[in-house]
Amino acid sequence: MSFECTCGAEQLRTEHGFHTRCECEDVVFEGYTRRELTVAFNRVADRADWKAPICDCAVLCCQREVTAAAVEFFTATTATFRSHGSVVLLWVEADGYRAGSAGDH
Repeated sequence: MSFECTCGAEQLRTEHGFHTRCECEDVVFEGYTRRELTVAFNRVADRADWKAPICDCAVLCCQREVTAAAVEFFTATTATFRSHGSVVLLWVEADGYRAGSAGDH
């Protein structure tokens, strides 16, 4: 019997009832899984052009570390954070994939 993970990867059930792990469950960068990095990046990336700069997106303070890791993982640039004037929110900016070292220059 097979089924699809939320990432779209096909998974197989073993005779013991367990499924194999898909790659989105493996730790891939800075202690985060591919799924965690994708969720965090999707919060700040431009929906029309993920390679574009990340400009003034608000994130929760508790999401700072995973957001920084996600931006670095997907864009090869460093996110900068500044106070939002709130104790729970931060503004995040980054140069984006196109401007980073891995970009399509």
